[in-house]
Amino acid sequence: MVHADPKRTLLAVFAHPDDEAFGSGGMLALNAAKGHCVALVTATRGEVGEISDTALATPENLGQVREGELRAAADALGVEDLTILGYRDSGMDGTDDNANPTALANADENEVVGSLVEIIRRLRPDAVVTFDPNAGTVTRTTSLSTSTRSPRSTLRVTPPSSTVRMSLGRQAVCTTPCSRSRSSRRFGKH
Repeated sequence: MVHADPKRTLLAVFAHPDDEAFGSGGMLALNAAKGHCVALVTATRGEVGEISDTALATPENLGQVREGELRAAADALGVEDLTILGYRDSGMDGTDDNANPTALANADENEVVGSLVEIIRRLRPDAVVTFDPNAGTVTRTTSLSTSTRSPRSTLRVTPPSSTVRMSLGRQAVCTTPCSRSRSSRRFGKH
């Protein structure tokens, strides 16, 4: 039996569809089952991911297929608020995909951080879960990193006041609670 705790907001932030399932899917589902607001941000649609079965996806439709899988996973995990930032998947270092000017790896850090700050202000999360800069899952997190370039793009989140401290030297206060209606947003490039 899952016992109800006071209502909390958990925000998960990842680069690709399916990252939400690696190491944190159970935690997201458990918190949703407890009645907490679970929100998910994915920076890309995973257009450059691996194709294990060409009957299921092609390079031309992989982003659409992975976005569909992401939406299905979000529903299964109980995610109430899904945001896809809309950056292009970066692929692996040294590839043509990684050099694409619309790829997340080449995005303006201030733009990416600004999008995340906007979401954090709206949701006022009690906790933020993501991969650390070395792609390990941070489960008791006080930091959020887009892991695209450097520690410069790291945000510091301090519960319970939900103050956002950016290492870029600016400070913002989160003021809007998590929306209780199921929503899905798209930002950015597409």
